[in-house]
Amino acid sequence: MADVRVGYYVVVGGVEHPCEAPFAARVRSVSSGGEDDTQRVVTAHERLAVERVLHVTTTARWRGAAADVEAVRPDGAVITGRGVGPEGARRLADGTWLAVVDPDELTDVEERQRDVLRCRPRWVAGARPEATRVGMYARVGDEVLPCGEPWEGLLPVGFGVTGDPGAGPATGLSGDRLVALSEVRGMETVTTTASWRGHRVAIAVVEGDAALVSLADGSTEVVALDELSLVAEEVRPAPVPTAPVRAAPSSGPSPRLPPGARPAELAAWVSDGGAGHRELRDLVAAVYRSADADGVAALVRALPRLRAADRAADAACGYRRLDWTLRVATATWVAAAGLHETAASIADAAPVIDDETAVALLDPLKRALAALQQRVVETSDGPADEWQDVEWRAARKGGRADALVAVSKTVCLVRAVGRGDGRYAGAVAAVCVRASEVRAAAARVVARRGVDPGLDVARHPVGDAFRRSALDLVRDASRPGS
Repeated sequence: MADVRVGYYVVVGGVEHPCEAPFAARVRSVSSGGEDDTQRVVTAHERLAVERVLHVTTTARWRGAAADVEAVRPDGAVITGRGVGPEGARRLADGTWLAVVDPDELTDVEERQRDVLRCRPRWVAGARPEATRVGMYARVGDEVLPCGEPWEGLLPVGFGVTGDPGAGPATGLSGDRLVALSEVRGMETVTTTASWRGHRVAIAVVEGDAALVSLADGSTEVVALDELSLVAEEVRPAPVPTAPVRAAPSSGPSPRLPPGARPAELAAWVSDGGAGHRELRDLVAAVYRSADADGVAALVRALPRLRAADRAADAACGYRRLDWTLRVATATWVAAAGLHETAASIADAAPVIDDETAVALLDPLKRALAALQQRVVETSDGPADEWQDVEWRAARKGGRADALVAVSKTVCLVRAVGRGDGRYAGAVAAVCVRASEVRAAAARVVARRGVDPGLDVARHPVGDAFRRSALDLVRDASRPGS
């Protein structure tokens, strides 16, 4: 019988065995795949005693038909396929077929294997493709690449700014190129643990030759990678996000105010103000969600001007909003985290008026992200991943950052960019993704240390001034001739 593999396998002492319970605390190897075999031997292994656990999927052709190998039993290989099936196959009610065949009858056999668990004595850095991994990965073509969060149907993939294959997702970096979600064949999450000074720790962030680790009691430490031993990577499949379906660049959910928003006239205009004012209505809805009572009153007073705003200038409104997001909101976050010169390089860039001027900010944003990630690793209070947690802790320490968080979270979405002739759509998307990561990294620093006391509030507004700067966008967009 031909050697056809399918299912889970464990490697112990360099020898591979079929296995059961691949995700259990004790992985069980078996001497054969037949459960009714009286000579079958089952052996339990501690997870850290195994070298690898693999999941093998196999496809083949049988009598000219494409088939998936479901299992290999003593009586033959169990295969399935779609459609009527070759002669000798049993047709199933769901439109598929099934057969038990001699593996020697299979042709074009192709195996595909992925790690479910990999254990090694120490951390392996920088040796592609065997480097220790942490975070999210995507299969693009024949490559498995670290990836960031999807944005508008695009997925950032690559190796981050450090060039370390293990650094991309663990540091929150989005990668060096963008691919369409339709090109992603699969995704997986890698959860990595290790032993450190007698403790079993989870790896949260990797930067260079150091890692931020989480201990069982909830505390965190920054440790050198060469101090970690008995490293274990557990790999689980993750769903590929669905790309948004849009009939036109400005389509999507209609802008709306929160339930019960007042006055009714403003809510009605935001929800049904016409396609010609899409960018402006979306901006008003974003500002409303973070406005205080005075801000809401200002929006109400501006309603007559909003209705009469120039429809032909709606795309320009979107670019003005992107300019504010990058050169005001993002620069303010960077300055609040204490990187004043870096913040100035963003704030002093040329105003964003089109795709090309937006793309020009990519390099300053990359430098800001690298510097902020270094500060994230340097801190020892642990990561703050949730916006609510960031807001609470920042308000507690800084006193003014709650408003900064609220406005930056809601006003950052921009729809107008990347229209033109489409040449810069991907590059502008990269700018927006990178800016979002810069704000998130800065928020972690602010949440742990508070707003930097040396922040120049005249140059970088926070608190009420931050809210007013967002409201000024609405005022400017609704002025005659703007």
